[in-house]
Amino acid sequence: MAKRVRLSAPALRWIEGEAERIARDFGPAVAQEFWDRIKAAIEAVAAFPNMTKRGRIPGSRTIVVHKRTVLTFVERDGDLIVAAARSHWQVDAFTPDEVDSGSQPPGEGDGD
Repeated sequence: MAKRVRLSAPALRWIEGEAERIARDFGPAVAQEFWDRIKAAIEAVAAFPNMTKRGRIPGSRTIVVHKRTVLTFVERDGDLIVAAARSHWQVDAFTPDEVDSGSQPPGEGDGD
């Protein structure tokens, strides 16, 4: 059975911002293709959560979408949360030191 997947507010903001940038730079059809690839990746992870690789932060998993976008997932209460989205050249959302200091992953406690 597929897991339910939710987008955290920070991940959604990043994806929307990236789609807007792509639309400006390359046109709306390319931006739609970006959204379609994101949605397809999320649907695949919902059906097969273990297809992702372990993230650098314990308990997280990542998937690369079309070579350039990295989605980081965490599991909370049986749901998969897209905790962060980023370009392949950006560093992870949190460093191990930030996690050890008690910071919460993106999306935790921000109302989503």
